[in-house]
Amino acid sequence: MEIKSRIFFANEKLKKNFEKLKSGKSEEKELYNSLIQAFENLKRNAHYGIQIPKKRIPKEYLKKYGIDNLWKH
Repeated sequence: MEIKSRIFFANEKLKKNFEKLKSGKSEEKELYNSLIQAFENLKRNAHYGIQIPKKRIPKEYLKKYGIDNLWKH
């Protein structure tokens, strides 16, 4: 079962740095395109990737971002 999701950046600085990749060197452009593809996969299916066990989510992430669920691609 696919569950749609939305993608957002933790802060504006991170978002601006991500956008800089688009006009960077070829390796940076390649990274940008790979991340865009991963974002699209996550938008279509929130369970895309590997779920991080809740006990392994860094406590800093829990406090700073208020998350209770974390996946990696």
